[in-house]
Amino acid sequence: MRILFTGGGATYNDAAFASATADPCKKLKVDLLVPAVDEELLHVKVVARLAPGLSVMLPDLGYEHSGIVAATSAEIAAEAHTAMPGCAA
Repeated sequence: MRILFTGGGATYNDAAFASATADPCKKLKVDLLVPAVDEELLHVKVVARLAPGLSVMLPDLGYEHSGIVAATSAEIAAEAHTAMPGCAA
């Protein structure tokens, strides 16, 4: 399974975010997109539509932003020996 963790940056709040994310997902045959910045959640539906077959990991409907979420994601990535943008592997 190929997983892409997004990392925000200059395009996360830009109208071009969806295509800028969907294009590499299609090219690299990514199976699962994991948005790492809350603002990206607004655009992932369009990304999924542009990249058919792409699954997107989303928080529960009652999600509240917490630093614990970021820390837990970093710990999971480290245990899986997977680099996460902005975090040491």
